[in-house]
Amino acid sequence: MYKILNEEAHVPRISIVTVAYNSAATIRQTIESILGQTRPAYEYIIVDGASADGTADIARSYRMAFAQKGILYTVISEPDRGIYDAMNKGIALTQGDLVGLLNSDDWYEPYALEKVAQAYAQAPFDLFWADLRIHKSAGTFLKRARLTRIATTRYWNHPTT
Repeated sequence: MYKILNEEAHVPRISIVTVAYNSAATIRQTIESILGQTRPAYEYIIVDGASADGTADIARSYRMAFAQKGILYTVISEPDRGIYDAMNKGIALTQGDLVGLLNSDDWYEPYALEKVAQAYAQAPFDLFWADLRIHKSAGTFLKRARLTRIATTRYWNHPTT
């Protein structure tokens, strides 16, 4: 199934899906990175696998913040058959033209969605990935994305897809 671009605005509507399971320690930063975008998402969907640590309650507590920004916000908490089942469940619910998958322990830089929209406006794409900033106790480093003749996960940073 192909999704049609928003004809009126001629800008892509961006949907973000986060899957979570027992992510209470990290989900706030993930959610707040969506709220802090310089170009707002069209919608944000969190699919929680029936966490036992309060993840879904934390996610639900942001409902008003998303409503105030005009971003469609959905939180689902129910058992699933693993991360890919949860991802597919979330993707099936999206209404946007572009879909991003953001893990529950990752976050977007404030300008991430703006950069994606700009890139899409210049040259529409089927798949997009970018550099990945990795934070470890020893410090921060940048894993550069590269485009080679054959796309492999060695150069394709899946959290930036």
